[in-house]
Amino acid sequence: MVISWLTSSWTPDIAESVQYSYTAESIRTQLCTRYGSVSGTKIYELKKELASTNQGSLDIASYFNKLKKLWDELRFLCTNHINICTCAAKTVLQKEEEENKVYQFLIGLNETYIGVRRNLLIMQPFPSLDSAYNILLQDERRRQVTFTTQLSPNSASFHASLNKRPPISHSYPSKPYNPRVNFEQDKSSLFCKYCKRTGHLMEKCYRLHGYPPDFKFTNSKGKKVAASAEVQTSILALFNLLFSQLLLVLVT
Repeated sequence: MVISWLTSSWTPDIAESVQYSYTAESIRTQLCTRYGSVSGTKIYELKKELASTNQGSLDIASYFNKLKKLWDELRFLCTNHINICTCAAKTVLQKEEEENKVYQFLIGLNETYIGVRRNLLIMQPFPSLDSAYNILLQDERRRQVTFTTQLSPNSASFHASLNKRPPISHSYPSKPYNPRVNFEQDKSSLFCKYCKRTGHLMEKCYRLHGYPPDFKFTNSKGKKVAASAEVQTSILALFNLLFSQLLLVLVT
């Protein structure tokens, strides 16, 4: 019955290698001899992984659990004299082993926790591994709450500022154009930045704002210029309208 229990819990290849054994003791002896030796390569790989383990993109809980798994596996494979020690130094040795784990845990932390790490290193008495883990976990949760709290007011103020923005006008120009020209002003000192001509300013440029209905052209060339100006004005108004609609879509 015991042999049946043992062979049922193993992989098929291991179970087949001992299926003709007569006693459970003989099976135990065979397997201890076959698999009981500790591989130095495995211990090397575990210690190398421990030395290169750091927090990185992991949270505190995931980082601690990763280290804990490696510590437990290494302790199982290696001969740990602390477990079999019965003298008075056992407590001191266990405390020293736990302190080494705390140091390794703190070394791999991200620079975000540099302040908490400094406080843990100067604590008297030196914190245990579970205490250090609990303190860092509480600090991580506090940072998450603070970050969420800071985001909420900024987001609300952003939406409030958008709601307070004045409505966008779809017509151009915003003010009615007055075609009257102040003839008393010296026209030679005036220069239009739009049509690059003298005698008027861009605010009173016919080519930009359109010719008045009663304007009389002196030749056909002037009519073509006026028609071209009207087309440009229409295109500019259409562009402003499309830009306003796009801006409203982005805002909403």
